[in-house]
Amino acid sequence: MDLKQLRSFKAVAETLHFQRAARQLNLSQPALSHRINSLEASLQVRLLERNRQGVALTTAGEAFLLHVEQILAACEAAVQEARHIAGQEPNLLRVGYIEYLNITAISASIATFRAKNEAVRVEQRDLPPMEVIAGLKEGQLDLGFAVLPLEERGLAVRPIVEGQWGLVVPAEHPFASYDGLTLDRLSGLPLILFHRPLNPRVYDGWLARMHAAGQRPNIVFETRQVQSALTMVQAGGGFFLASSYSTSLLPASLRWVPFTGFDSRISVGVLWNEARTTPLLKSYLSSLWQALQ
Repeated sequence: MDLKQLRSFKAVAETLHFQRAARQLNLSQPALSHRINSLEASLQVRLLERNRQGVALTTAGEAFLLHVEQILAACEAAVQEARHIAGQEPNLLRVGYIEYLNITAISASIATFRAKNEAVRVEQRDLPPMEVIAGLKEGQLDLGFAVLPLEERGLAVRPIVEGQWGLVVPAEHPFASYDGLTLDRLSGLPLILFHRPLNPRVYDGWLARMHAAGQRPNIVFETRQVQSALTMVQAGGGFFLASSYSTSLLPASLRWVPFTGFDSRISVGVLWNEARTTPLLKSYLSSLWQALQ
């Protein structure tokens, strides 16, 4: 039994899905299955039940998971303490989030942190939420940002920005004078949405919401960049479905109009692995709280 097997078991136990767990661990599914089979063989205990309906923890697996979480957390704490005692605290902060979030406080907090810690290198990675979560769990990231809600065991999650969904329209369009838009107003409109792989859960939630309202969305473009979508709206290429925080600085030629008639709130949070909290991470979080004030 080794740490790789324990981390693999923990990933499967948390996702209850071999394919998703394999992606988190950057493994092939056969390699992950081999690790789990080897672990069960060494323990002579079946930890997981596999059938056509999916994967489930056995009673023994549930008990084993509690100990595995403690073992992995203790190992990480030991590494951090050893580095601290040896004076080798890493001078690299790795931050993961989708650039599409376009939140001023994130950029401001990183700039403030860099100014106060000139010897520290901040590495920013443009990653979708599931890769941010995987990176935090596997120690490849120090912290990340993602749209909430997220319920991930072992990760600390703190909301940092509250916003609302709305539609970006040309300033001369009749909608620009509205206080709010109901979903029926989207009927037939050429819509610009964020690219689905950026956040499949939120994207699919929007499609389900529009279908439930009797709408067949006319999606003409999916974008990875907020600025690209705004340029399209200015050119008359469509209407951009976007959050208030990502469109806080619009040109005079555009207007953002909130949706009404349903709960259109959206929030973004900062995430980090509580078992891997370092003095460097705590220092950055202080800069973040300062930027949010």
